[in-house]
Amino acid sequence: MPDTKHLIFVNYRGTDEIWATEYVHARMTEAFGADVVFKAGNSLRPGEVYAPILEEKAAHCPVMLVCMGPAWLGAPDASGTRRLDSPDDWVRKEIRLALRAGNLVVPLLIGNHGEVSVPDADALPPDLRDLVTHQARRLAPGGGLDATMPALIEELAEAVPELGACRTTRLREKADQRPASPNQDAYSTVFNIDRVRGDVVGRDKNVGRQP
Repeated sequence: MPDTKHLIFVNYRGTDEIWATEYVHARMTEAFGADVVFKAGNSLRPGEVYAPILEEKAAHCPVMLVCMGPAWLGAPDASGTRRLDSPDDWVRKEIRLALRAGNLVVPLLIGNHGEVSVPDADALPPDLRDLVTHQARRLAPGGGLDATMPALIEELAEAVPELGACRTTRLREKADQRPASPNQDAYSTVFNIDRVRGDVVGRDKNVGRQP
């Protein structure tokens, strides 16, 4: 992979609300640019040695979005052991690296109230317990997605100057483009959630990183 200056790392588990992680990736890419957002299933090229890339990106991207759906905490491996309890679990390793680096780590709760929440600290491995001290944002299916995502984009642009510069560039580019149709404005593109739910799992399930 070329030495691209990614600024946002999307941390996710491939068995947990993968449609939502694709939505997050699509909207962040739209807002800040394709070269700014790193997500393993989308950014790694075939045949790349993924371990050093994931470690470098997790540690050096100034923002990590931790996608947490209902299955995030208790997802088991093939033996029935909770994946998060393994020090070699990539979801755990990536978050650990970002926390140690002092990056802006944002838990994204994928689901409605009562379906998913930030875990209690004692439910997490010791090296992840600081995660519960980071302010979360909720992405609820339906209208909640479009209500939360624009605000999150602007919050990230304000928090990280480099992202703010990328956002300004993207808005200028969009202002110079004529909308594709009367029903599509210059801010957002169509994102087919039904297609994502049905199709994207196959793209991620064979990635060497065990999500």
